[in-house]
Order: sequence, then C-alpha cells, then structure tokens
Amino acid sequence: MREREIELVLLTVSSPPDLSIHGNVQNPDWEASQRNFIIDLHDELEDQFSGLGSEHLSKLHKTGSAAAEILKVATSIQPDLIVLGAVGHSMVHRMLLGSVSDNVATHAKCSVLIVRPQGESESPSMAAPKRIAIAYDGSAASSEAVNEMMAAQWHPDVVVDVVTVVPIYDVWMGEGISVSAIKNEEEVFERMRKRGDEVSATVAKEIPNSHSHILRGQHVGEAIVDFCDSNDTDLVFVGDTGHGQLHDWLIGSTTKYVLRHAPCSVWVSRHDASKN
Repeated sequence: MREREIELVLLTVSSPPDLSIHGNVQNPDWEASQRNFIIDLHDELEDQFSGLGSEHLSKLHKTGSAAAEILKVATSIQPDLIVLGAVGHSMVHRMLLGSVSDNVATHAKCSVLIVRPQGESESPSMAAPKRIAIAYDGSAASSEAVNEMMAAQWHPDVVVDVVTVVPIYDVWMGEGISVSAIKNEEEVFERMRKRGDEVSATVAKEIPNSHSHILRGQHVGEAIVDFCDSNDTDLVFVGDTGHGQLHDWLIGSTTKYVLRHAPCSVWVSRHDASKN
C-alpha cells in the first residue's frame, strides 16, 4: 500500500431559506448567518486536514437539495470516493440510512463511504477501522472491492475478514431433497471456499492479519450483516457495478441490504464503474 496524494473537496449543502406565502425570505438574516456558519465549519474542518496542504484542499458551499447537490458536484469533479455520514436508527437500535445517504449511495457513479461511528458517545472523527470485512463472491465487482481496499492505507494491526456467502436454495424432489441438488450445492460451496481462501492469501501479502470465512445463508445480505454484527466489524466493503433503466446507476439488492442494515460503516465500491 503506497502513499498517494489526495485531493480533498469539503462540500457543505445548506437547505434553502423558508419563504413566506408572498415568496419572501422569512428570516432576512438567513444568508449572512449561513455564510458565517459555513465559514466557521470549513475553517474547523480545514484544521483537521491541515496535513494535506492547502493546495490539495478545496471548499464548496451549495444551497438546495442535499442529495441532488452532492450528486451534481460529483458529476462535475468526478471524485474517486464520496464520504458522508449515516443518519437515523431503527426501533431495534440498528443504524439505518437517512434519505440523503441512501440517495447518494444509490445513484453515485463512484465509490461511496457511509460512515457510522461505533457507539453513541463517539465523535464523528472516529479512529481508523480495527476490523474490516470484504464481501466476496467471485464477481468482478467484489474483486474490484478487494483491489480498492488494498489500495488504501490502514493501521498495521487491522484485521481483514474475507466473507463469502454461499446461497442456500430450497430444492425439493418429491418428499426429499434432490441428490443432485445436494451434490451441486457442495460443489458450489467448495469452489467458493477456494476462491475466498485465494483472495485472503492475496490480501495477506499486504495485510498479514487476513482471514477467509465461508458462510451459508438463504439471504446473502443478511448473512453479511450478521457476520459484521457478530464480529464487531468497523467497516465492510461491498462491490456494486450494476445500472438500471434510463442509464441511471442503481444499487444491487445485496449491496442495498448491507448498506441499509449493517451496524458499521459501509464502503460501496464502484472502482471501475466509469469503464462499464
């Protein structure tokens, strides 16, 4: 993992001012107060990233719909990665996405990192991940996720779990399970286990504390989320390169499930999306 210069853009989007029934701004001091707030916020963030140098740091302030403005700026500057925080939680205390995070992660054409600080008392400037999971299924998208993870710099003691889930299908013949189905399922399991081991060995050349895990589950996304939950994962990588109708980038069902339900930060890797 080699060091690379990072060009960082700090983007803040303000909601438009409230208008009266006559179309006038209800708070005439809104523009000035927002401008001062953003200046103070960007100065604070600039201090946190002072090590980058001013030539590698720029600041933008937009007004409007947050998701729309983020996507618009991303289209303009074509970043490699968008980083934003998740907002909100469910009744069972599992973190869920806010509409902005969901929208950006679903429609962005580049990789997206949704940050969920671990624990309610932790500040947004959380420590570097101590345990990373990579969802790997042998696809080009998951392979790109592995490559993108390895291209970044991590703490020397970080633990990497390569997680492969073999889907379980209910295949019945008469009153019992088909013999051929059982044999095929075992062949698939062994093939995917071998792939997972190979990827883990490749990762281990750069990150020694790397492990391969082969799981069975009827719902792949749920199995990945359960693994992250049970192993105190700080960050999970998932690959996604699909697109929907009207040439708009959309997210795969497994990736969307992990994105919305994982208890940790989620990195949606679209490392090679622009080439597809």
